[in-house]
Amino acid sequence: MRWNEPIWDELVLEVSNDAGTNHLLVQAIKSLHYHSGLPAEECTQLVCRHYTLLSDPVHCAGLGIRVHDDDDFHAEGPLGLALRSYYRLVLKGQEDEDAYRQWRASLRAG
Repeated sequence: MRWNEPIWDELVLEVSNDAGTNHLLVQAIKSLHYHSGLPAEECTQLVCRHYTLLSDPVHCAGLGIRVHDDDDFHAEGPLGLALRSYYRLVLKGQEDEDAYRQWRASLRAG
């Protein structure tokens, strides 16, 4: 799928109450699709699920992590959000910042 295909023009999210965050999520979906080759629909599900889970106080309490707000997601940027979504939900990576950084470093090394 190419960037100029109609699906990207039609992709509008209302996951967050903030339009800027919804735009960030769309950019993360595009980034995940580009870098992973996963279908756009699967990328949409992964990124939105990741956002929803880390915004949920009950889920975060169960993991022993703090709830993420929109500023946290914006700090990650589209590629960071795409990679974290993939790491957590596809690879089932640990909620451990050091383990995530090691995995991410392995991408650059390989």
